[in-house]
Amino acid sequence: MMHLECPTCCWQKAVLVFEQEGVGTAFCPHCQHMWELAVPARPVRVTTRKNVPRAVAAGDRRIRR
Repeated sequence: MMHLECPTCCWQKAVLVFEQEGVGTAFCPHCQHMWELAVPARPVRVTTRKNVPRAVAAGDRRIRR
């Protein structure tokens, strides 16, 4: 859960309630104000052979043969 500061009442426990394609909707339960904000992209984790457990890597090799 991500806490934000409400731009209307400055309450510090407003929350991000919805996020889609870089745009989020925040809500302040104190004054019930809703607003949209830009949400930074989350880092994408790339899995390589080094990061894959041995059993999965061995299974991949068997499938390719």
